[in-house]
Amino acid sequence: MPIKKNNFILFVCIGILISISDLNAQLPIKTGEWITYLPQREGNWVTQSKEKIYYSTTRSILGIQKSGGGVTEISRQDGLSETLIEKIAFDNFNDQLIIAYQNGDIDVVTKEGIINLPFIKENRTITGLKNINDISIVNQNFAYLSTSFGIIEWDLKKQEFRSTIFSNTPIISVKLIKNTLVASTEDGLYAINKDDVLKVNFNRWQLLDGRNGLKALYTVNAIATKGDKIFAGIDNEIYESNDGIFFTKIPNLIAPNGFTIKYISGEGKHLIVGYRDKGNSASTFALTDDNKILPAGGGCSNRAKYGIEDEQSRLWFADEWRAIRHTARGLNEGCTFTEYPSPFSHTTSDIAIKKGKVFFASGGASEDLALLSIRSGIYIYDSNKWENLVGAFNPELERSDYHNFFGIDVHPEKNELYAASYFSGIMKYDYITKKLTFYNRTNAPLNGSVPWVADVKFDKNATLWATHTNAERPIIALTKDSTWFTFKPPIVSTKIGRIAIDQRGNKWIQVAGNPGGVLVFNEGEKIQDPTDDKYKYFDLNNSEITGNKIYSIKVDLEGRVWVGTNQGPVIFDCNPFEDRCKGTIRKVVQDGVVGLLLSNEEVLSIEVDGGNRKWFGTRNGIFVQSADGSEQILHITKENSPLLDNQVYTLKFDGTTGLMYVGSIQGIQAYQTETFGSLKTHSSNVYTFPNPVRPGYEGTISIRGLGRDATVKITDINGVLVYQTKALGGQANWDGRDYAGRKAAPGVYLVFSTSQLSFESSESYVSKFLIVGD
Repeated sequence: MPIKKNNFILFVCIGILISISDLNAQLPIKTGEWITYLPQREGNWVTQSKEKIYYSTTRSILGIQKSGGGVTEISRQDGLSETLIEKIAFDNFNDQLIIAYQNGDIDVVTKEGIINLPFIKENRTITGLKNINDISIVNQNFAYLSTSFGIIEWDLKKQEFRSTIFSNTPIISVKLIKNTLVASTEDGLYAINKDDVLKVNFNRWQLLDGRNGLKALYTVNAIATKGDKIFAGIDNEIYESNDGIFFTKIPNLIAPNGFTIKYISGEGKHLIVGYRDKGNSASTFALTDDNKILPAGGGCSNRAKYGIEDEQSRLWFADEWRAIRHTARGLNEGCTFTEYPSPFSHTTSDIAIKKGKVFFASGGASEDLALLSIRSGIYIYDSNKWENLVGAFNPELERSDYHNFFGIDVHPEKNELYAASYFSGIMKYDYITKKLTFYNRTNAPLNGSVPWVADVKFDKNATLWATHTNAERPIIALTKDSTWFTFKPPIVSTKIGRIAIDQRGNKWIQVAGNPGGVLVFNEGEKIQDPTDDKYKYFDLNNSEITGNKIYSIKVDLEGRVWVGTNQGPVIFDCNPFEDRCKGTIRKVVQDGVVGLLLSNEEVLSIEVDGGNRKWFGTRNGIFVQSADGSEQILHITKENSPLLDNQVYTLKFDGTTGLMYVGSIQGIQAYQTETFGSLKTHSSNVYTFPNPVRPGYEGTISIRGLGRDATVKITDINGVLVYQTKALGGQANWDGRDYAGRKAAPGVYLVFSTSQLSFESSESYVSKFLIVGD
């Protein structure tokens, strides 16, 4: 079968993986490039090469230098085919890292690149689960994959699967000892001679029992090979065998009371046996070649899934609790806990940005406002540093029992973040002083039994508006002078969620459920006077909305309101309180066919970039449309980009960097758009990226920090016009070629830009950049 090499590899070689500090850097990057922000707080699996310890963190892989401790990372941004990692194993014979994913896909990371083996994932004859439970590397030529449907013999040289042994029970692990294959299953151990020509018939395999030194009925906890022996954890006791057929029990190595064997590993000088109880405790022992039992682990593990011993006899644990863990010296001396700068978790439901700080809410409700349970708090990213506001790190937050943060916003005048807890109320966080304030039924008009707040948004007067889901008076306001007000709209359902505020001060509010709708509310001139309040409700009965579910609402740069439904977006470019206002649906031409804009898509999120282009997050990736929605600019998917997952729940544009932050079901990323946010005038920092343009550079040359929709002329040093364009928002883009398609010659180039009609106006700008020759 043919093999595939990944087509968007950036840095893939085992020796040159991107460092975490570089990966998280929020420095200028090329248009179309990605930054991925994944949690690096715990190990899901661990393996080793001669130089490195490799940790799977489920969504990426960390490589830790055994000498010096330097850390590198690889994820989908760097060319991996999938996101959810099941197992990893390093093949020291062939110097390659093997990555098995939860859907059966496999990547092999070599010095030449990433080789993808999608044959299990894409095999339609395999019904049911396609889990890869274990990777057993036998020698430089072969490995065995233990799967939910059987055993696969894998040719490591040719990167081909030679044969598949289908079983009637999932194979947990398979090992080769001398000439015997031994498979661990829920029924017990099975064995067969590896040269048996009929071994593909699993019925020929021998179930090992009392005749083989084992019990008649037993449970297999784990198996491993070390040297010329195979070891099996059987009912919390360790058995060994020289041939894989006959076993003897090792005396005195018995599980502590209440503990069971979790794993056995034989990669180092000792056989390592890891135990776990039903709580949060673990115990580790090491077995010498003459069966002496040594204490090990140094108290490093709590819920270890696996552990390995390196050349210095340090133990490295893949632990379900936080931190990358290993003994400091030898088997049992000291313990090192390391948490690398990263968001606490991969989940996110809302994003806010202010003055370079990016705030992420970790979530707490579904898109239909069903209650979830997410205790990952809030992540704050600033200048390549992460702050995680979460109960695990903050005792005050833990005591308050505030979690399920679904919506967030930043005070327009103060250093305060407001978060909607879809469980406890509203939380205020002064991110300079670190002071927390909790609003609940004791100090705010919140329902005591169901204090679920779905969203918070500030208006131009610095009044905070919140949706109090399922409450009798579900719209809440906190004014600048700290006065609370509540409102009771004339609607049947009070399951209200997302808020967007238009340029008239109207609050557009999601009404969840089936059928759902959009509530529009305006409090009038006097917030305390209910007589001038206005309400309007839109659904499929009185508007152009055809979908029965509402997911998202966004006001664009021109004041139009875009409503995301389960049948595409609907645009309201009218006064919602006028009878004629019913919204419109854009007609688009796609592949020569006229249709309705994204009518088959569930629009889970909407954002606009600096050029007022529309970004729609759906269950099928991100659709980027022109400002009026009529033209498709991009369709970004997991299949054609490093996007972690096609389900995109939140989007947020940072006008100062041109980055579009993306929150999918599998994690947080940022994409460098072609645009910058802007005012009508140029910023004080107009610059060209990259500058200088070095030999071999093939990307877009971007002039950033311009006035909105500025006219830009690029000339050579003699004033000869090379290219002219118009900025998208605050950024102009040039492909480095003149009007005839010729690549620009090396030299100094001048950029003349103006946001007015004339280049002689005061609102014009001149800058320069250099193209370097070969």
